[in-house]
Amino acid sequence: MSKQLGDAQKPVTHRVLSRGVNLHVVEHLKDTPDKPVLLLVHGHRAHLSWWDGILPILSTRYRVFAMDFSGMGDSERRAETRGANGYSQDGHAWDLQCVVDYISHYTKQVVSAIIAHSWGGQITLVAAAANPSIASQLLILDSYCVLPGEVSEFGPVPIGNRRLYPSAELAAAAFRLSPPQPIEPKLLVALAHKSMCNIEGGWCWKFDPNLSKIEPLALADVATKLTLPVSIIYGTMSSIVSAERAASVVHALPQGRGPIAVDGAYHHLMLDHPEDTARVVMGVLTGKVGLV
Repeated sequence: MSKQLGDAQKPVTHRVLSRGVNLHVVEHLKDTPDKPVLLLVHGHRAHLSWWDGILPILSTRYRVFAMDFSGMGDSERRAETRGANGYSQDGHAWDLQCVVDYISHYTKQVVSAIIAHSWGGQITLVAAAANPSIASQLLILDSYCVLPGEVSEFGPVPIGNRRLYPSAELAAAAFRLSPPQPIEPKLLVALAHKSMCNIEGGWCWKFDPNLSKIEPLALADVATKLTLPVSIIYGTMSSIVSAERAASVVHALPQGRGPIAVDGAYHHLMLDHPEDTARVVMGVLTGKVGLV
C-alpha cells in the first residue's frame, strides 16, 4: 500500500511485501507521473539515503524510486535469518523483484533502468539473470564481481558492529564508511543519523546484525543469462573496482557497456562526487555515453 500522492513534489512512501516482510520504498516524483521510471538500489548494510545527493538531478527527467532491502534501512527485519526464508543472495534478489513488480503495477510502466551500487549491483545481476525483463537496462556502480576463472581476493565480509551507543551523538561519531574513504564531515554525520535507530538500551545501526556475510558474486554464474544491456560505472579512486576490472566485467557480459569512469570518485561515488555521478548516470540513460 502507498500513501496518497498528494503534493507531487514530496516523496511518497510505499510498503512492498517480500516473503512476509514489508520493504520500505520511496518515490520521488516531480511534475507529471508519465516520466520514465528508475529504481535505485543501495549496497550492503546501507539504505536508500545513500542516493539523496543525486536525486535532485535524476528526478528532473525521471520518476525515481529507491528501496531498502530486507534487514536494512527502514525495511523490516526477517524473523528467520537463515534457510529458505532468511537472508541470502537469492532472497535479496527476490526483494528486488518484488519491488519491481510493485512499481510496474503501480506506475503501469516497465522500469526503464535499475541503478545499483556495490553489493546491490551483485544482487541486481542475480535478479536480472533470473528475469532478464526485470528492467530495460542496468547501471552497475562500483560493484565487485569475481571474474571467470578468477579466485576472489576477498573472502566473506563479516557484518560488523553490534554495539549499542548511549547517545545518537556518540553513535554518529563512530560511524564510518566501508571501505574507508574521504567524505565531507557534515555529510557523514547526516548519513550516520539516517543509519541509526533508538532501541531499549541505546542507539544502534538500522541493519540487522544477523544479515548473512557478503559473498562476492561469481560473474560466470550469471553472465550468459544477462541478456539486457548492463553499463559498468566505477570511481577512478575506488579501492574496490579498478579500471582493468571494470573493463573485464564489461567484456564478460553479453551486452556489457563501458566501462564509464567517474573521475576522482571513490567507492561511495554518489556520496563524494554526487553531481559527477548524476551526470554520468544521466549520460548513460540518454545514450550520450557508454555505448561501446
